[in-house]
Amino acid sequence: MKKLSKTLTELGIDFSFPIEIEDANGKLTYYEDSDDFWQRWERDAKGRPTYHEDSNGFWSRWDRDDNGDVDYYEDSTGVKKGTPKPAKAYITIDREETILFADILKAASTPPTPEFKQALRAYRDFIIGHI
Repeated sequence: MKKLSKTLTELGIDFSFPIEIEDANGKLTYYEDSDDFWQRWERDAKGRPTYHEDSNGFWSRWDRDDNGDVDYYEDSTGVKKGTPKPAKAYITIDREETILFADILKAASTPPTPEFKQALRAYRDFIIGHI
């Protein structure tokens, strides 16, 4: 990942260390110090971490249930706790539109919309191409 200080320098924007960026909830999402150490977080809507990485190569990720409890945790040292969520199937209709297939199935109307039919055709073609 490119350090924010490098981008700011390239753009000619003055800054001082440490660089700290917080989200709307006041939770730290990026930190960088003058010793070239940086770390960043991704968080869910309630501010709980879902992903973290730093300049030392360490990363960690959390999957949570609807109540916010951790279902699965893993990190770059090999620690794995819980059961990972199944992978989500995405369908790319064209370069501008990628659709989560499960969302299409949940939102399917009767009769099927043209978009739904197009997604099913794309999914069918994908499956046939991988048999």
